[in-house]
Amino acid sequence: MFSASLPAKSSHPGIRERYFFALFRCLEAALLALWVFSPFAPYFKTLNTLLPLKLLSIAYLLFACTVFLLEKRGSSQYRVLLGLCVDVLAFACLAWLLPIGFFSVALVVLANMSAGGLLLSSRQSTLITLAAVVILLGHYLFNTLAGTGQANIAQSLMFAASY
Repeated sequence: MFSASLPAKSSHPGIRERYFFALFRCLEAALLALWVFSPFAPYFKTLNTLLPLKLLSIAYLLFACTVFLLEKRGSSQYRVLLGLCVDVLAFACLAWLLPIGFFSVALVVLANMSAGGLLLSSRQSTLITLAAVVILLGHYLFNTLAGTGQANIAQSLMFAASY
């Protein structure tokens, strides 16, 4: 029953991998929405950014589900590129909205960067990676200059090197 919903084997490499990457993005988006809408997140009650976080999580979940449904109909490398661009954009928004917990999000994006490195060309992968590294270092610089949130150069550099 489950194998009937999987994409058929094809001579084109990466079709199943792109399908499962889109499925993984749905899982990430669902976990983000669950985290934001959870009553068990005590520090959200003090944030004045709760509404933008909710809107971001809903938009990201809708995007992830749309990409997944399109991926079931037919695979495209451009959808992977678009998906990673939106992943990095959501990552940038979370960096701006979350004063704490940012490095947990950076760890999740590491899986997306790894999959993107395997599924995209080296030029596309390098550009996406550079964007994520700029966000990491920008987050560090902003928090260092403002004196708020997490400002840890070791973690920022470790994630930048991992990307």
